[in-house]
Amino acid sequence: MGRFILLVAVGMASFAQAPQESAAPTTIDPAKRAAIEELFSLMKMDRLMQSMKSQIDPMMGQAIQKSVGDMTSLPPDQQALFAKELPAFLKQLTNAMWDRMSFEKLKPEFVKIYGETFTLDEINGAVAFYKSPAGAAMIEKLPVVTGKIMTVTQQLMGDVIPEVTKMTQAWVQEMKKKYGDSLNGK
Repeated sequence: MGRFILLVAVGMASFAQAPQESAAPTTIDPAKRAAIEELFSLMKMDRLMQSMKSQIDPMMGQAIQKSVGDMTSLPPDQQALFAKELPAFLKQLTNAMWDRMSFEKLKPEFVKIYGETFTLDEINGAVAFYKSPAGAAMIEKLPVVTGKIMTVTQQLMGDVIPEVTKMTQAWVQEMKKKYGDSLNGK
Protein backbone atom coordinates (compact mmCIF):
# COMPACT_ATOMS: atom_id res chain seq x y z
CA MET A 1 0.00 0.00 0.00
CA GLY A 2 2.95 2.31 0.62
CA ARG A 3 3.87 1.79 -3.03
CA PHE A 4 0.38 2.94 -3.98
CA ILE A 5 0.88 6.22 -2.15
CA LEU A 6 4.26 6.72 -3.76
CA LEU A 7 2.81 5.98 -7.20
CA VAL A 8 -0.06 8.39 -6.61
CA ALA A 9 2.38 11.11 -5.52
CA VAL A 10 4.60 10.54 -8.55
CA GLY A 11 1.54 10.38 -10.78
CA MET A 12 0.25 13.63 -9.33
CA ALA A 13 3.54 15.34 -9.99
CA SER A 14 3.57 14.03 -13.54
CA PHE A 15 -0.07 14.95 -14.04
CA ALA A 16 0.62 18.48 -12.85
CA GLN A 17 3.22 18.86 -15.58
CA ALA A 18 1.20 17.12 -18.30
CA PRO A 19 -1.08 19.07 -20.60
CA GLN A 20 -4.64 18.97 -19.36
CA GLU A 21 -6.10 17.66 -22.60
CA SER A 22 -8.54 14.86 -22.09
CA ALA A 23 -7.63 11.63 -23.82
CA ALA A 24 -10.20 9.71 -25.80
CA PRO A 25 -12.89 8.59 -23.37
CA THR A 26 -12.66 5.00 -22.26
CA THR A 27 -15.91 3.15 -21.89
CA ILE A 28 -15.99 1.25 -18.63
CA ASP A 29 -18.67 -1.29 -17.90
CA PRO A 30 -21.18 0.27 -15.46
CA ALA A 31 -20.75 -2.60 -12.97
CA LYS A 32 -16.98 -2.15 -13.05
CA ARG A 33 -17.32 1.63 -12.69
CA ALA A 34 -19.60 1.15 -9.67
CA ALA A 35 -17.09 -1.28 -8.11
CA ILE A 36 -14.26 1.22 -8.68
CA GLU A 37 -16.35 4.00 -7.11
CA GLU A 38 -17.04 1.77 -4.11
CA LEU A 39 -13.35 0.93 -3.85
CA PHE A 40 -12.44 4.63 -3.88
CA SER A 41 -15.04 5.28 -1.20
CA LEU A 42 -13.71 2.47 1.00
CA MET A 43 -10.14 3.63 0.41
CA LYS A 44 -11.22 7.15 1.38
CA MET A 45 -9.35 8.49 -1.62
CA ASP A 46 -10.51 12.05 -1.02
CA ARG A 47 -9.12 11.96 2.52
CA LEU A 48 -5.96 10.27 1.27
CA MET A 49 -5.39 13.06 -1.25
CA GLN A 50 -5.95 15.67 1.48
CA SER A 51 -3.47 13.87 3.72
CA MET A 52 -0.93 13.81 0.92
CA LYS A 53 -1.45 17.53 0.38
CA SER A 54 -0.68 18.32 4.00
CA GLN A 55 2.51 16.26 3.76
CA ILE A 56 3.64 17.43 0.32
CA ASP A 57 3.07 21.17 0.85
CA PRO A 58 5.85 21.61 3.46
CA MET A 59 8.27 19.59 1.31
CA MET A 60 7.42 21.77 -1.69
CA GLY A 61 8.04 24.87 0.38
CA GLN A 62 11.44 23.61 1.47
CA ALA A 63 12.34 22.63 -2.09
CA ILE A 64 11.36 26.06 -3.40
CA GLN A 65 13.32 27.80 -0.68
CA LYS A 66 16.36 25.70 -1.60
CA SER A 67 15.87 26.38 -5.31
CA VAL A 68 15.77 30.13 -4.68
CA GLY A 69 19.20 29.83 -3.19
CA ASP A 70 21.16 31.47 -0.49
CA MET A 71 19.80 34.92 0.26
CA THR A 72 22.62 35.82 2.66
CA SER A 73 24.34 37.73 -0.14
CA LEU A 74 21.43 40.19 -0.14
CA PRO A 75 21.39 43.16 2.21
CA PRO A 76 19.45 42.42 5.43
CA ASP A 77 16.52 44.64 4.45
CA GLN A 78 16.10 42.74 1.16
CA GLN A 79 16.40 39.40 2.99
CA ALA A 80 13.59 40.54 5.29
CA LEU A 81 11.42 41.55 2.32
CA PHE A 82 12.06 38.23 0.64
CA ALA A 83 11.25 36.30 3.82
CA LYS A 84 8.04 38.32 4.19
CA GLU A 85 6.89 37.68 0.59
CA LEU A 86 7.83 33.99 0.34
CA PRO A 87 4.95 32.48 2.39
CA ALA A 88 2.31 34.21 0.26
CA PHE A 89 4.02 33.00 -2.91
CA LEU A 90 4.24 29.44 -1.57
CA LYS A 91 0.54 29.51 -0.70
CA GLN A 92 -0.32 30.81 -4.17
CA LEU A 93 1.84 28.13 -5.78
CA THR A 94 0.44 25.23 -3.77
CA ASN A 95 -3.14 26.46 -4.24
CA ALA A 96 -2.62 26.56 -8.01
CA MET A 97 -1.23 23.02 -7.98
CA TRP A 98 -3.91 21.53 -5.75
CA ASP A 99 -6.70 23.28 -7.64
CA ARG A 100 -5.64 21.30 -10.68
CA MET A 101 -5.04 18.11 -8.75
CA SER A 102 -8.03 17.81 -6.45
CA PHE A 103 -9.46 14.33 -6.11
CA GLU A 104 -12.63 15.42 -7.88
CA LYS A 105 -10.62 16.57 -10.89
CA LEU A 106 -8.36 13.51 -10.87
CA LYS A 107 -11.12 11.00 -10.19
CA PRO A 108 -12.16 10.45 -13.84
CA GLU A 109 -8.54 9.67 -14.74
CA PHE A 110 -8.16 7.43 -11.70
CA VAL A 111 -11.35 5.55 -12.64
CA LYS A 112 -10.04 5.13 -16.17
CA ILE A 113 -6.66 3.87 -14.95
CA TYR A 114 -8.22 1.42 -12.51
CA GLY A 115 -10.67 0.30 -15.17
CA GLU A 116 -7.88 -0.37 -17.66
CA THR A 117 -5.59 -2.01 -15.12
CA PHE A 118 -7.81 -4.23 -12.97
CA THR A 119 -10.42 -6.80 -13.82
CA LEU A 120 -13.84 -6.63 -12.19
CA ASP A 121 -12.92 -9.67 -10.07
CA GLU A 122 -9.74 -7.97 -8.87
CA ILE A 123 -11.61 -4.78 -7.97
CA ASN A 124 -14.30 -6.80 -6.17
CA GLY A 125 -11.54 -8.64 -4.27
CA ALA A 126 -10.05 -5.32 -3.18
CA VAL A 127 -13.50 -4.08 -2.14
CA ALA A 128 -13.97 -7.25 -0.04
CA PHE A 129 -10.56 -6.72 1.55
CA TYR A 130 -11.23 -3.07 2.45
CA LYS A 131 -14.57 -4.08 3.96
CA SER A 132 -12.75 -6.54 6.25
CA PRO A 133 -11.32 -5.49 9.64
CA ALA A 134 -7.77 -5.82 8.24
CA GLY A 135 -8.62 -3.65 5.23
CA ALA A 136 -10.34 -1.03 7.40
CA ALA A 137 -7.27 -0.94 9.69
CA MET A 138 -5.05 -0.52 6.64
CA ILE A 139 -7.04 2.51 5.50
CA GLU A 140 -7.14 4.07 8.96
CA LYS A 141 -3.41 3.63 9.56
CA LEU A 142 -2.24 4.42 6.05
CA PRO A 143 -1.91 8.20 6.63
CA VAL A 144 0.44 7.54 9.56
CA VAL A 145 2.49 5.10 7.48
CA THR A 146 2.57 7.53 4.58
CA GLY A 147 3.73 10.36 6.82
CA LYS A 148 6.54 8.23 8.21
CA ILE A 149 7.57 7.11 4.72
CA MET A 150 7.60 10.70 3.49
CA THR A 151 9.70 11.79 6.49
CA VAL A 152 12.25 9.05 5.84
CA THR A 153 12.27 9.81 2.12
CA GLN A 154 12.71 13.52 2.78
CA GLN A 155 15.62 12.81 5.13
CA LEU A 156 17.26 10.56 2.55
CA MET A 157 16.73 13.15 -0.18
CA GLY A 158 18.19 15.81 2.08
CA ASP A 159 21.32 13.70 2.38
CA VAL A 160 21.64 13.26 -1.39
CA ILE A 161 20.75 16.81 -2.50
CA PRO A 162 24.19 18.29 -1.71
CA GLU A 163 25.82 15.49 -3.68
CA VAL A 164 23.45 16.00 -6.62
CA THR A 165 24.08 19.75 -6.51
CA LYS A 166 27.84 19.23 -6.46
CA MET A 167 27.65 16.74 -9.34
CA THR A 168 25.43 19.10 -11.35
CA GLN A 169 27.74 22.06 -10.80
CA ALA A 170 30.75 19.97 -11.86
CA TRP A 171 28.91 18.79 -14.96
CA VAL A 172 27.91 22.36 -15.90
CA GLN A 173 31.53 23.45 -15.54
CA GLU A 174 32.63 20.54 -17.71
CA MET A 175 30.05 21.47 -20.35
CA LYS A 176 31.20 25.11 -20.26
CA LYS A 177 34.79 23.98 -20.83
CA LYS A 178 33.66 21.69 -23.62
CA TYR A 179 31.23 24.07 -25.37
CA GLY A 180 32.23 27.49 -24.10
CA ASP A 181 30.01 30.27 -22.87
CA SER A 182 27.24 29.41 -25.32
CA LEU A 183 25.58 27.59 -22.40
CA ASN A 184 24.93 30.96 -20.77
CA GLY A 185 22.90 32.08 -23.77
CA LYS A 186 25.73 34.25 -25.09
